[in-house]
Amino acid sequence: RSSDLSGIHLDEEKREKAVNLNVNILDLSSEFLMGAHLPNKIDKKILPPHIYNNFALDGNCIQVGGLYADSPDDLVREAAYKIFLYPNAKQLNCLEDLLTSRYALAQLVGYPTFGHRALRGTMAKTPENVMTFLQTLSGKLSERTANDFEMMRSEE
Repeated sequence: RSSDLSGIHLDEEKREKAVNLNVNILDLSSEFLMGAHLPNKIDKKILPPHIYNNFALDGNCIQVGGLYADSPDDLVREAAYKIFLYPNAKQLNCLEDLLTSRYALAQLVGYPTFGHRALRGTMAKTPENVMTFLQTLSGKLSERTANDFEMMRSEE
């Protein structure tokens, strides 16, 4: 039942806590998603001057807002990859708070994990079923990939 997911069936104090957790989860999810698209900044002195013009300059900093996968320059792609994907403490804290709130909500409404709560009423039903599916799929893909690789090798 959807009331099991939302906490409507709980007493007033726990129901209020569930509402607050849901609001917190929505806020944190939004904050995390917005932060995932923000550029990272570094001091431009860290990079070789000949690649500055590939990036957005902001005073003494370079902003990198993506992976630059289409750049023909290996060094530009490498720099962009390392800078853009460098762990951001604010994002990590937000993610930790989000996961903690999701777990607290799941526990409050009677589920062992948020995954169990999220999969209720779906075809997958449980995190264990999802894991079994992914392991089966992974096994079949690795066999297929090996076969494709052998076929490409034999065509050389």
